[in-house]
Amino acid sequence: MGRRWDQEEVAGPSPVGALEAPSERAHSWLHTGRLALLGAVTGAIVAVIAAYVLDASGVTVRIRDNPVRSSVSALAELTDAELTSLAAVSRNSLPMNTPIERTIRVARGSTLTSSLLEIGIDRDQVQQAVSALSTLFDPRALTQGQRINVTYLDVGRRERVLQTVAIPLSPTREIRAYRGVGEGFIPENLTKKLERVLARYSGTIEDSFYVANKRAGVPDSVIMELIRMFSWDVDFQRDIQRGDQFELLLEYFHDEEREPVKIGNVLYAALRSGGETLRLYRHQMGDGTVDYFNPEGESVRKALLRTPLDGARITSTFGNRRHPILGFTTVHRGVDFAAPTGTPVNAAGDGVIEMANFNGNYGNYVLLRHNQRYRTAYGHLSSFAKGVKPGKRVRQGEIIGFVGSTGLSTGAHLHYEVHEGERQVNPLSIKVAGGQKLKGPDLNRFVAERAQIEMRLAATPAATTKLAADLTRR
Repeated sequence: MGRRWDQEEVAGPSPVGALEAPSERAHSWLHTGRLALLGAVTGAIVAVIAAYVLDASGVTVRIRDNPVRSSVSALAELTDAELTSLAAVSRNSLPMNTPIERTIRVARGSTLTSSLLEIGIDRDQVQQAVSALSTLFDPRALTQGQRINVTYLDVGRRERVLQTVAIPLSPTREIRAYRGVGEGFIPENLTKKLERVLARYSGTIEDSFYVANKRAGVPDSVIMELIRMFSWDVDFQRDIQRGDQFELLLEYFHDEEREPVKIGNVLYAALRSGGETLRLYRHQMGDGTVDYFNPEGESVRKALLRTPLDGARITSTFGNRRHPILGFTTVHRGVDFAAPTGTPVNAAGDGVIEMANFNGNYGNYVLLRHNQRYRTAYGHLSSFAKGVKPGKRVRQGEIIGFVGSTGLSTGAHLHYEVHEGERQVNPLSIKVAGGQKLKGPDLNRFVAERAQIEMRLAATPAATTKLAADLTRR
């Protein structure tokens, strides 16, 4: 690792007096027995900066083996200008002037001020830096776990000189305060330029859809998005079989150092199951709305979700069954999904809440009206989502409650019903109206965009699990 020292950095008096003299004096030192002293100085530099490369006046000197012996040998070959530069390196490479970079996290109950005080920065410097940053944002907005990058100098056993405080607020924005001339700090708002990059993932399902994607390196948040996309047409409890295959094209963004910093959109996803392949393409319509469409331009979005929560398993289907508590055979007019208590339950479709209260054997219960034909019901909830009450309008996928075991129940699960008119029907076999079908200019734009996505898919190499780890870490 090397550093270039330019004219401005090496300007000024040298700490080694002999190196300020002209060529004759420098060479006389080399021949009058003072080489040992200068070699010792150089050896001290090497001890501090180890295997650094000193690049002076276009000549690179690499120091290896014994520090002092190698330094003396290298020194004898330097010109006057190089000797002067080397002396300036000595002045600027002392340990007390070496910046120390440190990343801290805001602890629970801590503030920006207390976080800086805890690493040994005195209060005056902290107040100056925080005051500068306060001109760009409200420090009280910092949350637990927020990353703060700090640079300081150790100038004594108990004294640290703060140089910069930087807070990354998003993948594209960072604010910082740096020490100016004098004692004050100068605020700075930095905008990072990100470049879009594409990554392709594919795999074969041996156990579950989630595990197969995880093995292929797909980030967790993207897996959840894929489940939501496909759940309109796929029952992940019954339809997915061993040997089924998936593929997707994902966009992400990296910074100027080519480090991945942000996950973008899923541009394409395909799932081959039961001999059929379901392909979905992302498309933005003329009015700005975004949805996923099959190759014919039909929206994947249906009137009702087939399953109103993620990651659950079916424990009881629609039809006759022996009731686990009452002990006799009765008609089970819904589907039970086992899931841990507190698992979010989503509205199966757009609609208005008709009931949200305790309802006998159903326990905590929500009844949602979607249109004149369909309603959905959700029983045994542990609690309702904030703001859920009769008359409230909700959107498809919005959280309306949380899995529990209230009412007549043997364990944590969701009892889910679909009402068609006045009767309950099987949620897993009901055929509901499909979503929007593109026409005219929207369809023409979609066809062109679909072709572009397919070309990018063919040209994009497979992604790695490391990429997913880097994206998740950030």
